[in-house]
Amino acid sequence: MRRISFFLATLTASLALLAEANSDQNTEALKTQIDEVSDEFIAKLSSALKNALKADGPVSAIEVCKTVAPSLTNTLSGREGWNISRVSLRIRNPMIGSPDVWEQAQLIRFDEMSAEDVAGPIAAVSEIIEEPQGRYLRYIRPLKVQRVCLTCHGTKDDIPEQVATKLVELYPHDRATGYTIGQNRGALSIKVLLED
Repeated sequence: MRRISFFLATLTASLALLAEANSDQNTEALKTQIDEVSDEFIAKLSSALKNALKADGPVSAIEVCKTVAPSLTNTLSGREGWNISRVSLRIRNPMIGSPDVWEQAQLIRFDEMSAEDVAGPIAAVSEIIEEPQGRYLRYIRPLKVQRVCLTCHGTKDDIPEQVATKLVELYPHDRATGYTIGQNRGALSIKVLLED
């Protein structure tokens, strides 16, 4: 009887270790997939912004961020089955982009690192979080202000008059200006429900 009990205990412990190792491998594969989707989002949005600026000038870039970016996050969310969004501590549109508590903490940390002038790019953060609805893999990647961003998100000196007028018209509660190159404009956030 002791042998059977010992065997069952050993088998149970081995299966638990195997399940944990398999879960770790699955999580790492998922993180790689998330990085790829994040790269895809940034590349497509950047391309759309540059094309709009080149073809129709700076006012057209506002339309890209207003329509193309949310459409892209919705498309990628639907394709992957994840919740993908852009969030910021200084939002332009109060209807979208407001961070939850976990995102706020990460955005504050990104801002602190940016203010400390951390050498090199600030890395994305991923973490498994237990929430009332289940276990989630949370991922957040800072979006740094590039020169092209200043046209709509820079200081008053950076933003052309026609862009400023359009921003006031579209976003009367806009708080997403006053940035300089290298600051964190916000982040791309991805939330994935993990299967048990």
